[in-house]
Amino acid sequence: MLAARSLRALGARSLAARGTQSRLAAQKLPVVATQTRNFALAHKTEIDDERMPTTYADYSNHVLLMLSAHGDDQAIRERMVRDVMKVDGVDHVEAEGKVGEIEQAAKAGLAMSRLPYRVGIAAALVAGFGSIPMCFDLHTVLWFNEQYVTMDVEDAKNLETWLEVGSWSWNWMEPPLGQASFFLLCLQYSRDQMKNIGMKTYTERVKDKRGAKLVEKFPQYNGIVVAEFGRTIMDSG
Repeated sequence: MLAARSLRALGARSLAARGTQSRLAAQKLPVVATQTRNFALAHKTEIDDERMPTTYADYSNHVLLMLSAHGDDQAIRERMVRDVMKVDGVDHVEAEGKVGEIEQAAKAGLAMSRLPYRVGIAAALVAGFGSIPMCFDLHTVLWFNEQYVTMDVEDAKNLETWLEVGSWSWNWMEPPLGQASFFLLCLQYSRDQMKNIGMKTYTERVKDKRGAKLVEKFPQYNGIVVAEFGRTIMDSG
């Protein structure tokens, strides 16, 4: 029995000693690990600064593919440049010149393709800013009422402030503004549902058409790269 107690006591002391050593090691480990990590980070930063890419031409093909998949126009252009380099066997500078020619070909007829968008932008700006005096400016409201509405004019005491003018003009301004808002809301809803079921919107169809034409004009290059490059021309300034 005495021997058993001695063995248990010895085992307990041994476990306690091991626990103390483990705690000491654990306390020292973060310091060593932190120093090693900081040294490695400083060394890595030094190397990265030396090799840091400064232009899209410095990126690898894998990085360019990832960027172009997210719609980066410059990455898509650089992929086009590299495809020209591969097919024509030229350097980067000469390939840039060839891509410039392809870009000019892609811009042919671009003004007509953008015309509906420009008309929509102009109409929205004119209607948006024009609705303010049409609702709240007394002289504009009186003129429009006389020319197109012919509603009885309110008493002068009821048209003393711009809010009172707006309250009166809203009798005929509410229907067109409300109808226009509802019409645009329906168009937006329709566009969202088209995208939900995989249908192409008008803009996507225009881009696809321009990309397809560019592929037909330059069949010697990769069709996917050329079509993608042609689609981005619609978004360029």
